Amino acid sequence: MIRQRILLSFVPIFLFSAICAAQGADAGPIRVASPNGQIVLILPGAGAASPPGGDSLRYAVEFHGKRLFDESALGLKIEGQPALGPGMRIDSVKTGTVDETYTIPVGKTSSVRDNYNSAHVHCDDAAGRRLWLDIRAYDDGLAFRYFVPEQPAFDKVDIEHELTAFRYSKDATLYPLILDGFQSPYEDEYQMREVSGLHRDWLVGLPLLAEVPAVGWVAITEADIDDYAGMYLRKDAAPFAVRAELSPRLDKPGIAVESETPVTTPWRVLIVGDAPGRLIESNIILNLNPPTKLDDTSWIRAGKSAWDWWSGDQATGVSFKPGMNTATMKHYIDFASASGFTYMLIDAGWALANRTGPDDYAAVADITRVAPEIDMPELLRYAKQKNVRIWLWSHWTSVDKYMDQAFPLFEKWGVAGVKIDFMDRDDQQMVEWYRHVVELAAQHHLMIDFHGAFKPDGLRRTWPNLITREGVMGKEYLKWSAR
Repeated sequence: MIRQRILLSFVPIFLFSAICAAQGADAGPIRVASPNGQIVLILPGAGAASPPGGDSLRYAVEFHGKRLFDESALGLKIEGQPALGPGMRIDSVKTGTVDETYTIPVGKTSSVRDNYNSAHVHCDDAAGRRLWLDIRAYDDGLAFRYFVPEQPAFDKVDIEHELTAFRYSKDATLYPLILDGFQSPYEDEYQMREVSGLHRDWLVGLPLLAEVPAVGWVAITEADIDDYAGMYLRKDAAPFAVRAELSPRLDKPGIAVESETPVTTPWRVLIVGDAPGRLIESNIILNLNPPTKLDDTSWIRAGKSAWDWWSGDQATGVSFKPGMNTATMKHYIDFASASGFTYMLIDAGWALANRTGPDDYAAVADITRVAPEIDMPELLRYAKQKNVRIWLWSHWTSVDKYMDQAFPLFEKWGVAGVKIDFMDRDDQQMVEWYRHVVELAAQHHLMIDFHGAFKPDGLRRTWPNLITREGVMGKEYLKWSAR
C-alpha cells in the first residue's frame, strides 16, 4: 500500500462556531463541516435548550443548508450504570483536518482519497463520568463513534444498548430490509415504507436507504466493527425517528458488548448525496477503517469464477457421471479456462464429512482431508496447467474447528482462497471471528469470500485479502425459486 499524507493539523475548522479548552454553560453549538461545507454535523452545545430531564448529548445534520436530521439522541447504556449521554456536557473539543491518498488491490477504485474535517469531543457529567465522541465530516457523508476512556467510576463495560437515534427532519421514504431476527443471511426483498409506516417491532438491517423530500438521500450504516456487536434499527418513539439496536451476545442475551475500558465503538455512518448513485460511489466505509496491515498485496487478485454448485450436474455429452468427482471438476476447470475466468470454486462435498445428503451443508467436515471421489493434487495440477486457480468452499463451523491446520495446508496446496458460508450472525463473538479468520488467512496467502455474511464494514481496507462478502438475496434464488 502507498499512503501519501497531504495535511494533518489540529487547527480550527472554518465552520466551528465555538471551540475552547473548557466550554461553559453558555457555549453555543459546535458545527463540524465537510471540506466543501455542504454537510454539517451540529452538536447543540451544553447551553442549548435541553429536552425534559436536563442536558443530553444529541446531534443534528444539515445538507446544503437544510435539515437532514433533527436533534437526535447520543449515548450508551452500560450495565449497572445510569446511561452515559443524558446529563452530560461538552468539556473540550479538539479539531483537525486530514487529506491523504492510499491504494487498494481490489475495489471499485484503485486509489482512494481520504479527506475529512474532524472533532474529538470530551464530555462528562456531574459524577465525573466521561464519554468522548469522535466526529468526521466528509464530502460524501458523516460519521461519529463513542469512546469510553479508563476512569475511576468503572472499568468493566458491559453495554446493554445504545441511545443512538436518527430522527429524519421529515417523513422520509425508506427502503428497509425487514429481518426475522438477529441471525440472518440478509436474503430477502427490500421494501418501500415511510418512516411513519414502520412497525415498532420490526428489526431493520443496515444499510438503510432513505430519501428525505427536498433535502437529499442518506444511508445509515456502520464501519470498523471491532470487538463490538453489529447494529440494526427499530422505529423510535420520537416522530420520524429510528434508533440503534445491537445484536445480543449468544451467551448473555441481555448484553450486546462485554469489555473493559477503554472501549471504542464502530463508526455510525451517514452516507449522503443528491441522488442514490452518489452513495454507491462513496468510499467513506473504507476510509473509516485502519490502513492495511499487509506489506505485500501482490498475491491478492479479483476475478471471475466458475462454480460447480451453480452448474450442478449440468455436463451433457460426457463420458462420466456428473457430480462431486474429479472428472466433473476438471470439466468445469476446462470451462473456466475457455471463458478466460481466473478461478474455479469447488463447493460443498470435496472434504471428508458424515453428510446425510448432498444438501447437508451444516455437517462439520474435516477440511484437512479430501473425500475419496476427489483427487485434489490432480485437480490443482490440472487447474494450474489451464491457468486457473482453485477456491474451496467450507461451512464456517468446519473452518472454526480446523483452520489452524487447514490454512497452512491450503497454502502448501496452492489454493487461492476460501469461501466461508452460513455464519448468519454479527454478535460480538462472530465479529471477532471474522477478523481472526482474515488475519490467519493473510498469514497463509489465502483470499476470503464470506457468504451468509453481515454488511460490509470496510474490514477489507485493513485486510485486503477479504475480497468480497455476500449478504443479499442473490442470483442463486433463480435456481430454486421464482423470486
